[in-house]
Amino acid sequence: MDVLVALGTSAAYFYRLYESLKTIGDPTYMPHLYFETSAILITLILFGKYLETKAKNRTTLAISKLLNLQAKQARVV
Repeated sequence: MDVLVALGTSAAYFYRLYESLKTIGDPTYMPHLYFETSAILITLILFGKYLETKAKNRTTLAISKLLNLQAKQARVV
């Protein structure tokens, strides 16, 4: 997934860079430049990974606490 995100955001960024350089040759050309799109996508992906890691750590901690609550010895009656 990381490769796909990097490839997609890089392609979007470099296309916008190409579009902005195209205006140098033709001043009447008015491209729609959305450089923030790549940055927002990367930010959202990183924030999602942060939340996922945080949730995994909390879940691991909760499961380990539950395992510590089990009885050390049991009697079969």
